[in-house]
Parts: sequence; C-alpha cells; structure tokens
Amino acid sequence: MRTSGGIKFPIVADLQPEEQVSILAETDGWYHVQRKNGITGYVDKKSIALSHIEVVPALKQADPFVPWKPVGGKLNLTWEQVVTKNPDTAQIDPMPGLNVISPTWFHLMDGEGNIKNMGDAAYVKWAQSNNLQVWALFDNNFDPKITTEALSTYDKRLKMIKQLLSYAQMYKLQGINIDFENVNLKDKGNLTQFVREMTPLLHEQGLVVSIDVTVKSTSENWSMFYDRQALSETVDYMMVMAYDEHWASSPVAGSVSSLPWVEKSIVQIMKEDKVPPDKLVLSVPFYTRIWTEQVKDGKTSVTSRAVFMDTARKLVKEKNLTPVFLPEIGQYYVEYKDGDQLIKVWLEDEVSMKARVELVRKYNLAGVASWRRGYEVPEIWDVIKKTLEAKP
Repeated sequence: MRTSGGIKFPIVADLQPEEQVSILAETDGWYHVQRKNGITGYVDKKSIALSHIEVVPALKQADPFVPWKPVGGKLNLTWEQVVTKNPDTAQIDPMPGLNVISPTWFHLMDGEGNIKNMGDAAYVKWAQSNNLQVWALFDNNFDPKITTEALSTYDKRLKMIKQLLSYAQMYKLQGINIDFENVNLKDKGNLTQFVREMTPLLHEQGLVVSIDVTVKSTSENWSMFYDRQALSETVDYMMVMAYDEHWASSPVAGSVSSLPWVEKSIVQIMKEDKVPPDKLVLSVPFYTRIWTEQVKDGKTSVTSRAVFMDTARKLVKEKNLTPVFLPEIGQYYVEYKDGDQLIKVWLEDEVSMKARVELVRKYNLAGVASWRRGYEVPEIWDVIKKTLEAKP
C-alpha cells in the first residue's frame, strides 16, 4: 500500500494475503483503500479481488463546526490541577475576565487505552453557574511507553475517544483539552492520527477540541513529536505552553518565561508551522523559580524550586529587597546572599503578565491560558482582563 497511485511512491504498509480492505475510489489502475485500523493508501488494482459491493447513501452535508469563542473578546482560560480530589469551589476566589476553565480530570492509565476519570459534576455546576466553559483536560500520564501502546491501533484510539465522549456527556462538558507530553518521536504520526480521528466525533457532540504543545526545540520527547501544522489544521485551538525556558533542573539560572523568548516562540510557530493566530492561545505561568547558586571547588552548582507568585512576593518583603527591572527580559529581578549561596528570582507579577498578554493583542492571537489556578495573586485577573479588553 503506497502513499499515492504509482510504484514510485513510498510504501505505507504491507497488506497481508486475504486481508480485507474498503475501496474508497479508483484512479488510473490504482484503488484508494482503507484498512480496518483506519490507515489509507493506494494499491495496484490487479492485487485486489472484489468480494462484495456496498453502496453508501449520500449524506446531507453538515454545517461546519464553529468553535465557541467569547463574543467580541479573547479566550481567557486557566487550568485547574486536580491531583487527588477536586477543590472546594466555595474556597475559590473570583476570577474576573475568565471564561474557560480546564480541570485535569482524565488520565491515560495503560497501553490498552483505559482512562482514569476524576470528573466532578458539582464542579461543572459551579463553573457553569459562573458563566465558565468547562474544557476538561485529557493527558497521557506523561508516560511514553503506555502512550506508544495506546496510540498503536485504531481500536485502542477509538476506545479512548469513546470514553471521552461518554464523560463529556456525563458531565455536560463544552470541550476537551488534549495534553500529551513526553511522547516518543516515533509516535508523531499516530498522535496526529488520533487527534484527526477524535476531533470530528467530538465536534458532532458540540465539543471544542484544543491541544497543548510546547515551544519548538530539538528535544525529541519534549517538542519534536508534535506535528504542529497538521494538528492545527484539525483542532479548534492550540495552546502554546510558553514556560520553562529555564526548567527545574536547568544548569543555568534564569527566567521561566522571558518576554523575548515568548515572543520568538509564538512567532516561530506561526511562521514555520503555519498555525493561524486565531487558533493560537498563549499559555503563561503563574509561578516562578527561586534559584540557588553555590560555588564549590571553582564550579557553580545550580538548584531551583518552583513557587507561587505570592511566595516570591513575601520573600522580597521579608528580605527587604529592591526589585530591579530588566527591560531585556521584561521582568523584575532580585538577588541576595545567604551565606555562601547566591539566591536569584525572576519575579512573576502584574508587570510580566501584562507584557505577555499584550503579545496576544499584538499578534491578534485567540487568547491566553494560564498554569495554574491557585498559583496567582488576586490582582493578576484584573491585569489579564484589562489588557485583553484594552482598545487599540
């Protein structure tokens, strides 16, 4: 089976003797066929024996799916991290301007495609009573082995899709957010195929489909397995996780998400992967890292810990520090000595957040997403809202 009709085209798969395929069309002596696992390709007509003919009735052309978006505004989504239990919604402070919330509810459990469900009908009721869309997140547990297995066949992919459709109906969701990370490069095609198979079925149920991707890099399991162009042609929205420029174990201290790095990253995806700005959502961090540098035997060791915005703010106050604005980074910065250790913090605050959200307006992106609710200081919501709504 080849990619097109002709012996010079690459081979997609080897068909087995007596294997049954569906013939979709005929062109110049070649059949366009589909295997039971959903893969399609072209086979020399002489190699196929017809067993029976099935006439598929013409279907009325359905209206194209139009994904939800705020009237006259931008998406403003935040993720709700659910680890062991759902939050007490009575304890959630107001989040002015927010219009979508994405609880991390669905997790791939094994290579057979079984999904762990942590959904909560009461949470959905609270969210929707506050005029929030609920786009529940589905992740792959960031496990490359079970991801390879679960994506490997049409039947397993369909099993995952059916579970998500069932849960979406059960909890009256408005969308599904796909968050597959730490995936083997060899699974790039299967992940794209999974999203292609899933999206039309979710659209039939009126569900918005979005996917989270990293910025581009040469890391196979972190970045290169995303076919961003193909994925963007299928999904409704693509969230670019523009953080961890300097990650937890980075050998060099630095900002989690400096402004020039963020801008370069989103422009690169729009330019190289042809992702339209009206599908691109800029994801921003509500956290920072406190870095510790120590010199031993002439070598500098670097460690870090992630903290909430308020933790960094309290540190500045307790140590009586004076933040210095770094225009080349777009953030305030502090440092101080603790014995023989040098402590460094690139602050996340209203200034850094406003600058990033202004990129959404500059490039007319679909909106902003934030990781995660609970890490922020209350004032951040007004900053995001006012910046998104600001007149040109």
